[in-house]
Amino acid sequence: MDCYMIGNENTNTQAPAIVCFDIDNFKHINDNFGHDGGDKVLIDITKRLQRFCGTDSVYRIGGEEFVITLSHELVDYSGSVKTAIESIMRCISVNPILHNHEHIYTTVSGGVVTSQTYDALMWAELDENLYLAKNEGKSRIYKDKSLFCHFK
Repeated sequence: MDCYMIGNENTNTQAPAIVCFDIDNFKHINDNFGHDGGDKVLIDITKRLQRFCGTDSVYRIGGEEFVITLSHELVDYSGSVKTAIESIMRCISVNPILHNHEHIYTTVSGGVVTSQTYDALMWAELDENLYLAKNEGKSRIYKDKSLFCHFK
């Protein structure tokens, strides 16, 4: 994804935060429910995110990895970047996805940056935070190389 795509195209303002996350245990989902089960999870999570964050704020950048630009409206409504992210994690995790009469439970882990400069350094920081979150366990978001929120 090109860096210039990250600003909100409708308002030409910078997002207060960018979140990059992976679906936890996605290989396990594919192995146990088949690729059609994995596809169902990707489609369902995308729809949930678009309903919650808006269609112009959610990007699937490959595999089970997503980028979300948090709008000023969402952050203002939630009260903080952290609360907005916790709400997104809840949106994904609380209700299972039904596939062939079976429930698939999902969580996500990721990184967040609040940089106003969308450049290679920002993307590297975002990727490093994602890497740290994935290595520390499931259902975690890292910011500034430390735990930012953990959804249980």
